[in-house]
Amino acid sequence: MKINLFGALTVRMGDHCIRGGQLGGTQPRALLEMLLLARGHAVSKEQIADMLWGEQPPRNASASIEQSVSVLRRKLFTCPQQARSTLCTERNAYRFDTELAELDIDRFDDALRLAAVSSGDDRYTALDAAVACARHELLVDAPYAPWASEAREHYRCHTTRAHLTLAKWHLRNERPQFALHHCDDSIRLAPYCEEAYRLSMIADSLLGHVDLAHTTFLRCTQVLRANVGATPSAETLALADAIRVGMSAADLLMAVRGTDGALAGSVAA
Repeated sequence: MKINLFGALTVRMGDHCIRGGQLGGTQPRALLEMLLLARGHAVSKEQIADMLWGEQPPRNASASIEQSVSVLRRKLFTCPQQARSTLCTERNAYRFDTELAELDIDRFDDALRLAAVSSGDDRYTALDAAVACARHELLVDAPYAPWASEAREHYRCHTTRAHLTLAKWHLRNERPQFALHHCDDSIRLAPYCEEAYRLSMIADSLLGHVDLAHTTFLRCTQVLRANVGATPSAETLALADAIRVGMSAADLLMAVRGTDGALAGSVAA
């Protein structure tokens, strides 16, 4: 069983793919997502009810949750024994045995752990594997669910850091066209992160697109002013001025500095 939580929820078993919309409704799908995010730990009915309904649970909340579990077992499994051993009933709680499934968020986490203990090109190969898992936001079919916000922000931040580290690596190896792709993904995930804009400006300049670098600077300025009431940092302003007057390629590459993956500024979306 392979389960993807990045993007819309999908469950694959062999050649059969079940999408979140095929799980019997919003509530069963949300319940499955909650249990998967718990990574094999039991989630009490009380916790589930709080995440599903907040301060206004229905009178029959427990029965409603039990019904959703039954629906999930029927939708996901043809064998009742497998259904009960995978989507387990605990004391006043439920647990999804993630040891019996392959989750894309586990692949992402494993790739980051490998990158952290690797060096040289192996580090960046592992980071590439991580961002390949996270091509889409986590659980896009539950965009406003409070119970998913913490996990979504966690993976957004780590994915942004990975993209920035890869962008710097490509720039240092004089591959600005590849760096731009990672800069674009960083800005998509963290539109207020000035580091991503600066790296994008450097990449465009190395490609000879000074006009595009200036456009990126203006975009950064507008986004910061309109959304957080701020202006670009002195570092961003200095880079924009240097590019405008013809900063050399050697100096541009010198500007790609700092610790890999470090973010200068907020990564909040």
